[in-house]
Amino acid sequence: MLAIKRRLNDAGVKTTDLVDHHFINSIYCYDPNGLRLEVTARVDEPGYLEKAAAEAHDGMNAWMEKKARMLAG
Repeated sequence: MLAIKRRLNDAGVKTTDLVDHHFINSIYCYDPNGLRLEVTARVDEPGYLEKAAAEAHDGMNAWMEKKARMLAG
């Protein structure tokens, strides 16, 4: 990722710093038409996506319950 960032910067393309999303690292830039682009590299441990998928519904349900309690006052 840092080599790609350096290559883009050397070509005059402004990029963000490396962003750590915990399962991927990303850099962002704009193409000549003004469209935002993301370059990513996976950095997750084997099995991470399967574990996250298995936990997704429970996490979303917990968030919705918390939100409902907060809105109820």
